Amino acid sequence: MHNLHFALRVEAHLATVRFRAKQIDEALKSFGGIVAAFAKAGIYQTILDEGAEVGPLLAAFQDNAERTGISHELMSCVSKLTAAWRLRYRSEPQQTPISAIADSLSARESDILRLIAEGRSNKEIARNLAIAPETVKSHVKHIFTKLNVEKRAQAVLRAQILGLGGTH
Repeated sequence: MHNLHFALRVEAHLATVRFRAKQIDEALKSFGGIVAAFAKAGIYQTILDEGAEVGPLLAAFQDNAERTGISHELMSCVSKLTAAWRLRYRSEPQQTPISAIADSLSARESDILRLIAEGRSNKEIARNLAIAPETVKSHVKHIFTKLNVEKRAQAVLRAQILGLGGTH
């Protein structure tokens, strides 16, 4: 069991490194296997032990899982992990470099953030981008997680502070 735990921990770290290196598909695929293995074993702490850096990968995995559809059981595990990550790392001082935060936003999330800065509602954003309002809501939730905020105005302010384009 110890060897399996160690191997999964190494894989979790590698998935985080791949994600930061913009190898998104590879990172999400390997992270999915890791989450499934840890969920089966009932071990969640190891993923959280990767630190605040695992947050953007976790958010991207959750977003991808919601779009592609995974088992209810695994989605429940991902939701618990995300909640635990927020509790553990949101209250701590900002540890993620600004460039990492900016890089963690997908192109779609950046577009949505720009439209939020323009004062658009979720319905207006959905029409503008030809996506479902529920999809916008999901993206907004991930933007909030990545920017460590709880409200739209806070997201816009944080984006302006970070110098993210199109939010002025």
